[in-house]
Amino acid sequence: EHTHVGIMEEDSGHIQISFFSKQERLSVPKTTFSVPLATTRDELSLLINQLLSGEEKVHCDFLLQGSLLRSSFEKDFPSDQLSEERVIPVECVESSPAPSLSHELPHPDWVSSVHCSHHYILTGCYDNTVRIWSRDGELVATGRGHNGPVKGVAWLNCHNEGEDPLIVSCSQDQHIHIWRFSPELSKVELLRECKGHALSVTDVSGSPDGSRFCSSSWDKMVKFWSSDLSEEEEGGEGAVDSEESTKKAKLEDSIKHKAKTKTPVLTLSGHTQAVLGVAW
Repeated sequence: EHTHVGIMEEDSGHIQISFFSKQERLSVPKTTFSVPLATTRDELSLLINQLLSGEEKVHCDFLLQGSLLRSSFEKDFPSDQLSEERVIPVECVESSPAPSLSHELPHPDWVSSVHCSHHYILTGCYDNTVRIWSRDGELVATGRGHNGPVKGVAWLNCHNEGEDPLIVSCSQDQHIHIWRFSPELSKVELLRECKGHALSVTDVSGSPDGSRFCSSSWDKMVKFWSSDLSEEEEGGEGAVDSEESTKKAKLEDSIKHKAKTKTPVLTLSGHTQAVLGVAW
């Protein structure tokens, strides 16, 4: 069955297309349509909705040989893919609506990094702090201890049931901090200060089980660290609650003096320039 569709008035040539979809919801009859080359994505979406005859409008995207139709056939695809002598299969997929703003997480300075867990959002900021937020956008806890802008943050063992999760952060102060977050108390506690980089630490990334993490730096090095605290005396005196402190500098010095020091277990030195990011 062939159907001519007068979508555009402009005479830009026509092609024959048929729709198919791997999604059952978008299953339409096997029909061949003759459409202008100037046909747009929105016009095809309108046609699909007419074929589906549903009460709820479906937003669709279209693929031609795996490539996305963004504006029109004639603008997005070369002429050798748009032969008038054959029927061109066009895949129809349901598109996701554009994201809308749900919550804002205000910071006093640039936000350098974000890492999400199932229940919380972890952020690093240029005001030298790490912050933990609820999924509803409420500030839960603030950790102070770095003497420079925080460049990277990561959860280490946020999926382990029954354990307070560990956090790792890195900074321009050349140090990496390991923190423990207590959801019940809404507090973060600085446990270890990791030293080994000679310049600003740019990023951190944890292993899947949280037992290791790696870091990158302007000193051209990638270093690996253990998050195991069992062989060392636990800290415990560096708790920082979620309330903003007016004595930030004094508090940072007090916390850092109580945190134990860790050193890397392995260093990779093959790069000849600064390493700006790492991923486990």
